[in-house]
Amino acid sequence: MQIKIYRPPLDKSTHKMLLYYSCGQIPHTEVYMQLYLLELGDFKIPSYGFFIAVGLILCIITLKFLIKKSNMPDALFEAYFTAGLIGIVIGFLFAALFQDFYNCLATGTFRLFGGLTVMGGLIGGATGFILYVLLVMRNKKVKQAFWDIADFAAACICIAHCLGRIGCFMGGCCYGMEEDGFLSVVFKYGEGAGVPRLPTQLFEALFLFMMFLFFVAYNLRKTKRGYGIGIYAIAYGIWRFLIEFLRDDYRGGVDGSLLSPSQIQSIIFIIVGIAVIVGVYFFTKKGLIVEKLDWSEELQIEADARAEKLAEKQKLREEKANATSYEEYNDAVDTAEKESATPDENVDNLQTNNE
Repeated sequence: MQIKIYRPPLDKSTHKMLLYYSCGQIPHTEVYMQLYLLELGDFKIPSYGFFIAVGLILCIITLKFLIKKSNMPDALFEAYFTAGLIGIVIGFLFAALFQDFYNCLATGTFRLFGGLTVMGGLIGGATGFILYVLLVMRNKKVKQAFWDIADFAAACICIAHCLGRIGCFMGGCCYGMEEDGFLSVVFKYGEGAGVPRLPTQLFEALFLFMMFLFFVAYNLRKTKRGYGIGIYAIAYGIWRFLIEFLRDDYRGGVDGSLLSPSQIQSIIFIIVGIAVIVGVYFFTKKGLIVEKLDWSEELQIEADARAEKLAEKQKLREEKANATSYEEYNDAVDTAEKESATPDENVDNLQTNNE
């Protein structure tokens, strides 16, 4: 990605004349987006897809890290990893369908997989994840860990979403409104190219990274479970509602409404987040949600299994070493016979060297 300073021409007829006179011709950063990170003939790695992939990998690493640091069994990661994959697949499907619906409102034609929208992805992903836990999981205690995993998911979603927003910036989508200021950028390609715009993608990426750090710290120190995902829904709902006022890309509209579809969905997010926190509080108070699950038995079983595997590996190493020594013994005897030497003397020398 190439970056250079861009100075827009001074247009005294614009409504921003006062800004120009008070601040001068404010420089902007002109961004030549790197649509492809790597191009080898027909083989191309798109920047947007690359950052989404990296975000998903970091999401998995974060989940593994939080489960381990919370003294939970590895089997929990394996069980919810599958649920997460189901959620990701359904989330991407919903993200595409939501964007297709927005595009249809704008153009009047429906085209499948014409883009992605994160709000649809969050709704679809959460739906798929919850349905898998409720309908497919059989282990009762693993099901009870849902609220722990939901809290971990807040951190996982934030880091994946953060990388996704960087991908948006590289691709020039999800851009901000026209604005002349030191934070503005000028995209080279795309619908929003050619004029100074606020890099709302980077604003959101920074916010999400801060949220990620917060939820990692929260999950490592929390004493109650189930509140993290509610806090996430409220925090992101408020952020998304506000950042929408700075966005300028078309995301659909509702007749007679001053709010964008994403802002309406953000309000729903906030309501759901509040409902989750209130519900978890009362369910915990009534004993329907256990404040802390005891995993000591499962951890001991896994520790015993690991110790047994280590013992088996050590036994195999010893057997291999003994077999090697036996083969060397026979080789020494054969060599001694060929050289008309005393076999026992060569064998003794070999044993001495081995010692």
